[in-house]
Amino acid sequence: METVGKSHFGVGAADARAARRRERGAENMAARATSGAKSARRGRNDYCVYILECSDGSFYTGITTDLARRVAAHNAGRGARYTRSRRPVRVIYAEPAGDRAAAARRERAIKRLPRAAKEALVRRGLDKERIFVASGQEQSR
Repeated sequence: METVGKSHFGVGAADARAARRRERGAENMAARATSGAKSARRGRNDYCVYILECSDGSFYTGITTDLARRVAAHNAGRGARYTRSRRPVRVIYAEPAGDRAAAARRERAIKRLPRAAKEALVRRGLDKERIFVASGQEQSR
């Protein structure tokens, strides 16, 4: 076999591998869209950022798509390691955050705040007498 200016596998092999990857990607996207996978169903405003007050008075900040489920997991000891030994926890603040990336950015920003700033954030949230519920609705407290 004579190879002139080609690698051992030839240029055609790389093209064939790339085409197979594209086909698999398209098949996976179609399967997610038809199966109702979470990523295909999620809207932009499904995430929320929340602050919990633990039994020892400390704060825990996190993100979720289902606030009630996540708080129940924290209180059952299946949440974050930090909250497992500080149960029960209660939600003191929550806000809608858009998509996952926006929620993660907001979570990092809140975690960097000193405790006094977090307390002020919670007070401002309570002054409005509204709390965001992960279902996307607001309820009066």
